[in-house]
Amino acid sequence: METEGHLILKNLGRRILNGFGIPGQYIQEEYSVFLRNSKKYIVDLYADYNGMKIIVECGQLNAEKLSELRNDGFFVLYLPYSLLKEFNINLVSEEMKKAFQENIRVLGHLYEKHLELKEEIERKSNHLEEKFKADLEMIKRKITEFKREIDSVEKKIILLEEIKTEIQNFVKRLGELIRAAWVN
Repeated sequence: METEGHLILKNLGRRILNGFGIPGQYIQEEYSVFLRNSKKYIVDLYADYNGMKIIVECGQLNAEKLSELRNDGFFVLYLPYSLLKEFNINLVSEEMKKAFQENIRVLGHLYEKHLELKEEIERKSNHLEEKFKADLEMIKRKITEFKREIDSVEKKIILLEEIKTEIQNFVKRLGELIRAAWVN
């Protein structure tokens, strides 16, 4: 069961997300997030809006969880219990809204740049992979050609050895015929 403080922070998180222009239907509570490393976290609030994946965590937050969520590309807004003590939170002040909106704008820009760089890296990686595959295919063709040439040379060597043996046999018989004729 959630504490009153946790519910107040969740409500504050929802208001902040609404203040950023995120409609309520895009905000989900107690949402399961799966990271690329197959780890799963349940987060207090989650919004996927205009390409931004925003998580609001309320109350206590494990540093490892925060780090892993951020490293996986999520924007994480953390609202600690200390906010309840420091401020009498019922409404978000205009100054706080502006500060959070600026943070969201900057982080949105950084996230877009991150996606652009990721796409560029994937394009370059795909290009290198295709080039590697093409080079590998060329090497395989060259090896196949070389094997055929070796087979051809081996066949020629065998043929030459057979011819050599035939010539040796011919010379031997010729020698025998000459000796026989010489003796007679």
